[in-house]
Amino acid sequence: MLRMLLASEVLDSLVGPPAPEGTPRARLQLQANMDINMREDDRWFDNLLHAIADNNKQEPSIVASKAQAIIARAEAIRYVQLGNPETILIDNDEPKDRDWVDEERAQQA
Repeated sequence: MLRMLLASEVLDSLVGPPAPEGTPRARLQLQANMDINMREDDRWFDNLLHAIADNNKQEPSIVASKAQAIIARAEAIRYVQLGNPETILIDNDEPKDRDWVDEERAQQA
């Protein structure tokens, strides 16, 4: 269900709101749902991005970049359990000194 919701959110932003059967938007949603539910492999998202790129006549890399920004604020992502929230760090790829984490935990104890 979450993958279908994420597909809908990406389609809403990059193609348009849900549309009647037979429209490109409806066709893209149906294909994504079939990939998710019938194929059950990890290619559904790549397939979706390539289908959107074909539909919008854009390069797949441009569509992928836009999709990443959509995913960052997607409602579906709010429902994904990532583990213990207190141990999640947002990383900008700079070297880190992990001592501050241990010090903060010691102060809270």
